[in-house]
Amino acid sequence: MSKSIKKAAKTSMLFLIFLSFFAAMATLAYLGIHSKTKAAATNCYWVGDTSPAVWNDATHWSSSAGGAGSTCDSGTVPGSDDTVYFTSDNTNDVTIDTNVSVYGINIGSGYTGTIAPSGSETVYVRDNGFTQADGVFNSVSTFTFLPSCCSRHYFTLSGGTFNAPSGNLYIGNSTNGYLVSMVISGTGNFVEGTGTVYFGGNNPTLDVNSTETFYNFYNDPGDVTFSTTIATGDTIEVTNTLTLNRGGLNGGTVNANSNIVQNSVTAQGNTRVNFANDALAQTWTVNGGNGAYLYFDSAADASDSVIFNASGGFGGINITAGFSGTVPMTYNGYDLNVSVSGFTQSAGTFNAPTNMTLIGPCCSSMAVTLSGGIFNAPSGTLYIGNSTNNYQTGMVINGATF
Repeated sequence: MSKSIKKAAKTSMLFLIFLSFFAAMATLAYLGIHSKTKAAATNCYWVGDTSPAVWNDATHWSSSAGGAGSTCDSGTVPGSDDTVYFTSDNTNDVTIDTNVSVYGINIGSGYTGTIAPSGSETVYVRDNGFTQADGVFNSVSTFTFLPSCCSRHYFTLSGGTFNAPSGNLYIGNSTNGYLVSMVISGTGNFVEGTGTVYFGGNNPTLDVNSTETFYNFYNDPGDVTFSTTIATGDTIEVTNTLTLNRGGLNGGTVNANSNIVQNSVTAQGNTRVNFANDALAQTWTVNGGNGAYLYFDSAADASDSVIFNASGGFGGINITAGFSGTVPMTYNGYDLNVSVSGFTQSAGTFNAPTNMTLIGPCCSSMAVTLSGGIFNAPSGTLYIGNSTNNYQTGMVINGATF
């Protein structure tokens, strides 16, 4: 090989090495500029530069209200240990263009923008909860509020409008043992849409502005011994299906406007549940368990149905003076249990199943009061208490036919 050819080859090799080195340095420089290392948990403030602006852009998040972009959590988009704030310092609309997982969301008074998904995005909120005092939060496909520990955590709507998910809104879930609450107060406007609200966790609570409407209501605390508690004096309107899946339901009133499903791990509770839609023949399906406090309080309730697919019962039964006709129970050979709030009959005809047990779990007396109508006793056995229960139970017949 000639010297000139060798020299040219050497020059080409050096040039290639230089290009490779330059490319490597450029790549490292790019990564140094564009790849940020996430810092510890922090507060991130919305500073979107247009309306709307997308969520998934670090330049739209600041370490202070109204501050410079790209300063949230070392210049990253908020993550699972960050709490995000929407304030009056920047009211630009937000487009949720990615699945969101954060420690908390706080929409403060004075934020008048709209936060909305671009498609089927989901939102996951942890221990710092969800607080909305203003603005509009539009429906995502699924919204999950699931704290990890240890004190009570809140979903609070005190102002603005929250358009519920088209899919599921989880306030805790069936495998989570932490304390969760949903509070709707002030001027907070909860728009139910056509999704399902799940109540889970450890003894969840629900406190609303006297009356609130949900489309589907699914009671599913994290253990059969837990109960969801509705604040005293509150009424929950359920437009579509009420499902009592696990645990108890205590306090307040539920107006069921369509069908009710009661499953095998439901525990007794004292929430009054009404067949509330007199224009519809409703069905309460008992797949076992012991449900809430069932009321028959209008003549139209005789057209409804309670169908047993397994032995089960209720936290109480009250047949009021407003009822007429025959209480619409179809036992299919299964037994009926009544507890907690007792059995009261003021009108109509009640036909008992083959075996019926009236027993309170604890600790005051559970009355069986027959003041009107006809009570046709079981063909088998009617238990007023039993040999393994030492709680007070009594039976009063005054004006009824037994």
